[in-house]
Amino acid sequence: MARSYKKASLVDRLKRRTRYEGECWLWTGRKLPPFGYGQITSNGKTLLVHRVAHEQLIGPIPQGLNVLHRCDRAACWNPAHLFTGTHADNVADMVAKGRHYHGERHHWYGVPHALQCQ
Repeated sequence: MARSYKKASLVDRLKRRTRYEGECWLWTGRKLPPFGYGQITSNGKTLLVHRVAHEQLIGPIPQGLNVLHRCDRAACWNPAHLFTGTHADNVADMVAKGRHYHGERHHWYGVPHALQCQ
């Protein structure tokens, strides 16, 4: 007799690979280097965990929008920390929180302008 089993839902799979730190739900599985966004495979496709969480727990992601993190932790998939926004919203959020690279932190810092333009 063939054994039947129910395939685990994506959310159940996320929960099995999660470490809870404060209010963040941190994905402990495979991550996209160098940014640290969680990745999960479903039906042969690699998906970003925070986008899966949004789609499964909040709703569809409108076309052309990104899923942003209130907590600024790429591995977090807590739906209370996720919201949609444009690329411009994401950049504005990054600048407002001081996460952008400028001055000595910028990758072109100290490189002569002539070399930057090559």
